[in-house]
Amino acid sequence: MNGHCSTWSSDSERRRQGLAVERPRVCRKWGHGFRHGGTVAVLVIGLWGSGWLMSAPPVSGTGRWVQRTWVVMGTYLTVRILHEDPVYAGRVLDDVIGLVQDLDRRFTLYDPSSELWALNRQAGGPAVPVSEPLWDILEQAIAYSRETKGAFDVTVGPIVQLWGFLEGPRRVPSDEEIAQARTRVGYRKIDRDPSRRMVRLATPGMVLDLGGIAKGYALDRAVERLRQAGLRHGLLNFGGEIYAMGASDGVDRPWTVAVRHPRRPNRAWQTFPVQDMAVSTSGDYERFFVARGRRYSHILSPWTGRPVETDVVSVTVVTPSATEADALSTAFFVMGPEQAQALVGSDRCRYVLWIRQQGDRLVEDPRSVWPPRPCPATTAGVREFGSLAVRQMGGPSVGTTLGVAPQIAYVCLVVSGLIGARIWATTGCFYA
Repeated sequence: MNGHCSTWSSDSERRRQGLAVERPRVCRKWGHGFRHGGTVAVLVIGLWGSGWLMSAPPVSGTGRWVQRTWVVMGTYLTVRILHEDPVYAGRVLDDVIGLVQDLDRRFTLYDPSSELWALNRQAGGPAVPVSEPLWDILEQAIAYSRETKGAFDVTVGPIVQLWGFLEGPRRVPSDEEIAQARTRVGYRKIDRDPSRRMVRLATPGMVLDLGGIAKGYALDRAVERLRQAGLRHGLLNFGGEIYAMGASDGVDRPWTVAVRHPRRPNRAWQTFPVQDMAVSTSGDYERFFVARGRRYSHILSPWTGRPVETDVVSVTVVTPSATEADALSTAFFVMGPEQAQALVGSDRCRYVLWIRQQGDRLVEDPRSVWPPRPCPATTAGVREFGSLAVRQMGGPSVGTTLGVAPQIAYVCLVVSGLIGARIWATTGCFYA
């Protein structure tokens, strides 16, 4: 399927399962959606809508699952939560989508009324006052850029535009063009004044593209809002960025996530349990172009201004924060396990699975830190205090995490709860 539209299960089927019905009414393109390093787009729709066989999930006690799906930031956001009062749950979901829509209006790349557009327009000019959400996401972006030595870089917009992966046409630029674009890339060119919350882009022609982090950031804000409202169990899927909140049965059963096979769309590579953590996968599968007999991937390195050349085909990251998982899955694809292994480990609650191509075989890199394990301190803190606890215990020193949300290829995370041998929740997938 092309674009951001999909086939949906019938309303009657959704009502039969006790799910709220809210059909998306629009299908539109959103300005940002690239992972800055060109990582893969993980676009998943209808967590319990389209896709494979499904049946109603187990519910313990008197709780009821309520689910809604919206189109926002150019993709689908599906949120499912458990609560005794479906009316109250519906009001909470209204509040959550309102929050995400507000972030959408601030962060979109091409709308002249957005904060981001106004900031980019002033590149090379005076500092611009920004809102708390834009300041927060930029602070986190810079923190991850610093930690990954620029493998993640929110200023990569000029390079993405040059290769035509943002709006097209796709082409191979000259060495001179690449060199010129790279002069406008670099997180160190972002000047900040914390006392007045003002931001200045030091070089004319700089382009901040939040598509690599906006979905992960919005997911963390949504989860924080849900916890503040007293919700403890749920599943959120934002264009393929997953947050598994609490338990799949409302008591203690973890959610089961399956990483899709990089070369076989209808098969899972493997499954693993996850609870109060986020999952993000990046890869170079579907979006590329061929020029003069050579294949050029959409995954671009901020270091070179060119597509990443690697035998890595997929990177899956699991952390307590959606934005961290997002940002690091992008960075780790650009860095490769050789350079990134120092940034992962169970002691940091950062788990990563690298899948590599070796001849005609796919293998897991032995430097992967896998499978993911629960992070007791972080999980407990998140349950009690929301995403702030993640910032203090699981993220870098300056704050939570930024997620780089890809919009190019076609990796799919399948999220499921298991009833015996039956899968009750799976995702249908499509790519942009």
